[in-house]
Amino acid sequence: MMGEHGEIVTRLAGALGSHGLEPRGWFAIEAGDIPAGSHALSAGSAALLVGNHGPAMWNALVASDEYGDGQPHPMDRWTRRIIGEALASLDRTAIALFPFGGEVWPFQRFAGRAMGLRSSPLGLLIHPDYGLWHALRAAIVFPGLANIAPVHVPNHPCDDCAAKPCLGACPVDAFTGSGFAVQGCRSHLATGAKPDCMAEGCAARNACPVGRHWRYGDDQLRFHMVSFRG
Repeated sequence: MMGEHGEIVTRLAGALGSHGLEPRGWFAIEAGDIPAGSHALSAGSAALLVGNHGPAMWNALVASDEYGDGQPHPMDRWTRRIIGEALASLDRTAIALFPFGGEVWPFQRFAGRAMGLRSSPLGLLIHPDYGLWHALRAAIVFPGLANIAPVHVPNHPCDDCAAKPCLGACPVDAFTGSGFAVQGCRSHLATGAKPDCMAEGCAARNACPVGRHWRYGDDQLRFHMVSFRG
C-alpha cells in the first residue's frame, strides 16, 4: 500500500513541480468533513493535500493565460486547470476538492491531519519551516484507497515565541486573540495609511519571524490583499 501512495506522490510532484505546487501529505476523509448534500465521496477514502510555499507558484501563475485574460478569479481558475491536467494523466477516478467555490471543505482540519499543522495567533496555519508563507490549494481524494499511518506532528513554532510580534504589528489591532476584526482591517486598507498593508502585505503577517526568507513578493501580497478587500 505504501508503494501505491508513494507512486502517486512521485507522479504528482513531477506534474505539479514546474507550477510551484507540491504534495503536502496524506489524510483520511472523515464523515464530518463532507458538506450536507454532497455525494461526491465517502468517509475513509485517502486524500492528498496540495499546496505551495514561497513565490514559485506566483511566478507560474503570472505567466498563465488565466492571469492575463482579465477575467475574475485567475488564481482559482488556474488552480483548477493545473490540478485537472495533473489528474488526467494520473487517475481519472480521483476527485479534486478546493478551498474556494460552492462547497466548503475544512482545509484547516485537513492540514492538521495531514501535516500536524496548527493555527498561528493570526488564524493562519503556520509551518515550522515556511512560517506563514505557504497555502493549501487542493485536496485530491482517491476513492477506494485507504489512508496510511498517522502523520508526525512537528513542533508548533508559536509555542516557543514569547514575544508574539505578530499581535503587536497590526495598526488597528484587528487581531484580538479571540477573533479577527474584519471591518477594522478593511477600513485601514481603504485609507492608504502607514503601514501600507495594501502595498506591502499584512503588517502582522510580515512581523512573524518564522520562515521569512519564503516571504511572498510584493506583487503577490498586493494581489491577495486586493482579493481580501473586495
